[in-house]
Amino acid sequence: MPDHLTLAPHTLPDPGTLDRNLAALREFSPDDAAELRDCELPTGARLVSTRDGSLNFTWPAPDGGAVWLGRTSLPLARAAGLVEAFQIDGNALVVGIGPGEEVVGLLRRMPAHGCVFVIEPNVAEAAMALQRRDFAEELRFGRLVLTVGVSAWERLRRFLLHRQGYLPPLRILCWPWFTRGDVHELTTRMTALAGEVSRARAAELRRLRDSPPRAHSSVVAVISPTADESASQLVRRLAWGLGAAGRSAVAFAVDRPAHADTLACARVLHEASPGEIVLVNAGRNDMAGLIDGNARVVTWLTSSAAPTPQLREGLGSDDRLVVMHPSQRTAIEAAGVDARRIVQVTPAAWPNEGSPSRSLLVIADGGDDRPAAAGLHLASHVALWEAVREILRSRADQIWADDLESALRRAEHRCGIRMGEPDVHAGVSGRIGRVLLPAMLNRAYVEALLDDDIELYGYGWSGVPTAARVWRGHRPDGRTAFAAVVHLSIDAGLTCEWLDAVADGAAPLIRTRPGRPPQTDGILSAGDVLSFGTVGELRRAWHAVRGGRSEVGERARAHIRARHTWAQRVADVIGR
Repeated sequence: MPDHLTLAPHTLPDPGTLDRNLAALREFSPDDAAELRDCELPTGARLVSTRDGSLNFTWPAPDGGAVWLGRTSLPLARAAGLVEAFQIDGNALVVGIGPGEEVVGLLRRMPAHGCVFVIEPNVAEAAMALQRRDFAEELRFGRLVLTVGVSAWERLRRFLLHRQGYLPPLRILCWPWFTRGDVHELTTRMTALAGEVSRARAAELRRLRDSPPRAHSSVVAVISPTADESASQLVRRLAWGLGAAGRSAVAFAVDRPAHADTLACARVLHEASPGEIVLVNAGRNDMAGLIDGNARVVTWLTSSAAPTPQLREGLGSDDRLVVMHPSQRTAIEAAGVDARRIVQVTPAAWPNEGSPSRSLLVIADGGDDRPAAAGLHLASHVALWEAVREILRSRADQIWADDLESALRRAEHRCGIRMGEPDVHAGVSGRIGRVLLPAMLNRAYVEALLDDDIELYGYGWSGVPTAARVWRGHRPDGRTAFAAVVHLSIDAGLTCEWLDAVADGAAPLIRTRPGRPPQTDGILSAGDVLSFGTVGELRRAWHAVRGGRSEVGERARAHIRARHTWAQRVADVIGR
């Protein structure tokens, strides 16, 4: 079997890939981009198809054999094993870019604030990898940092000392040909670099903390000091709301590599000198002395944030606390926080003016419905999980939270299993309720709507083949004004994304218990929404409004924009 086949011209990669990569790299490192632009590829280098169906460069070796970029004619197969074995607990360092597939895999596994640093002494091999793979978005956003040539290590050192929000790499990807000596040498070098960077940043942080207090500005700073997607989303919403309410705002969230180090947050606070600060899911005392004692502080919790003793300890004596769910208020008051300092608000909308669409927007997480995904591994617990699934399967579109206990009792009887200990029962029940039931509900509705004109957003759908043609990503971007939007929930309140769509004119569809009014958190009246309780009812409600703007959608849109945007929320809490 041959190692490769020469490619026909129509199978070659986009010739603009290298140019896009170099343009993005130039924003961070013009010297590296220039070296890559001017380098010469090995004599005879050509891009061919490989044994695993991918593409890779090969060129003649001096001994008459073939040299492969990254030493492999199976780039996809090798990358899968190396990436799966790599432990993601910080930024990664890759010494030698190879074909680029390992870098792609690491970037997919990295959180939004994570970064892959690549050092490639061989400029030509880096150029070939950048012809194979389009890294322009990752390079532009700073999730991939590439340095090349004989000065690659020094350029990485200068980058980290200058870009003080980036965390240094913590782990090295070990290529199959690395010896113990190679690993030791690279680890020593990486550790020394991290130490130098840490000392420089500690000194700069001390300087900022010791700087004389500056006069407070009228700017409101909205800060999330921890890496959490829901917190980052709330930061952006609050900052927009402040601007719409006529306030000047600066926002900071750990949502990109350049914001991962505490020093990045310290610089924002130092330069803005805000007189008012909104901390998302954090308290004044969690900020390591970065906040002036005279600044007014509001701690604002996301709807999913669990009030903890640490949060109570992080609050300043006069700081206010904003919660978005009644259970949060109850827990905070039980922890001893004065009720007069607590403000409860409902979710709000971030209106846009998207392009009109005739589609139904579905925002729901597919989830991983395996017991292992919920941390259940004992045979008895797995059996109960599967029994609950089977008991509820025929009416999955009608599941509510209070169905769980009766289904679990039936499952215990069916399996001949009795969970005597209350803690064990609560643990298994909680996992089934949090993971399995929402996954069953959401999948039942999505699968029933696959033949309709829908666009699906949410997590957990990439592994569901039937949803592939309607799944568009994790969250809508506000560029589309949908005809209708559906709210699927076991028992949760409205989401900000659902309200965004309604504020843009989508007819509001809400899953409702039989004989009860729709649960709208007091934001919309029953007459301003369309209720459903089964797949059939949802189809009928959707077909009644499909095809464009509807009267119910226009009423709900006007109401949300007049009373329930983030501009109104921040004005109520912080003032105009």
